[in-house]
Amino acid sequence: MRARRDRLRVAWVGRPHGLRGEVRLVPDTDFPDRLLGLRTVWLVGPWGTEERRVQSVRRAADAFLLKLEGVDDRTAAERLRGAEVCVPREEAAPLPEGTYYVADLVGCQVVTEDGQTLGMLEEVLRGPAHDVYVVRAGRREVLLPAVREVVREVRADQRRITVRLLPGLVEA
Repeated sequence: MRARRDRLRVAWVGRPHGLRGEVRLVPDTDFPDRLLGLRTVWLVGPWGTEERRVQSVRRAADAFLLKLEGVDDRTAAERLRGAEVCVPREEAAPLPEGTYYVADLVGCQVVTEDGQTLGMLEEVLRGPAHDVYVVRAGRREVLLPAVREVVREVRADQRRITVRLLPGLVEA
């Protein structure tokens, strides 16, 4: 997941739902129930970024359905498919101690415990068991599981993450 530091992505726009402009939301947050309280969102898509007022958000089985002001039919809803749904940082849920928003981690320098630079954290992939950090240095890409055994220290204020490389994580 790529991120901006002034906005936090909380969901993706999925497929349209019905004929009146509702869309399915794909949550991208550890706090999905907060989606029910959305009032204004930023949509980020290939066309750029736009702010939209939320008319309604509701649960429907295992999904959330979103109705935005100005999106009144299925065609308009289809144009939004794949867009990021973001909220301003100041509206984000407070985090427990020792946890971070992806936006605070992307762009951090990743180093090993012995000081070897692996590269920059470019994106965070959400997985069923744990997140995976995508670290790049030039053409080299390293995928690191975001677990305690690997991620030893996060200093978001210094834009630095220290990791322990377990056997087999990085090719020689």
